[in-house]
Amino acid sequence: MRHCVAAHAKFCARQQTSIWSMQIENQCGRTVLTIELDPAQRTICQARRKCNRLPQTAELEVMKRWAAQEGLKVAEPR
Repeated sequence: MRHCVAAHAKFCARQQTSIWSMQIENQCGRTVLTIELDPAQRTICQARRKCNRLPQTAELEVMKRWAAQEGLKVAEPR
């Protein structure tokens, strides 16, 4: 997706962060968002589209529904 998620690998290995992909089912699983989650705080820290762009409104709504379903908080965009 042309963003530097690899920089988070060491934090994932230490279970300090968790990286998720939001995909579109009807487009062969095409990733639309990469989501960073702080597992200790149960908070979505950030979400980015291709090339580090911010999520679009529809993508944010789906992410927020998932967060609510899983009991997660969503941090303010940074």
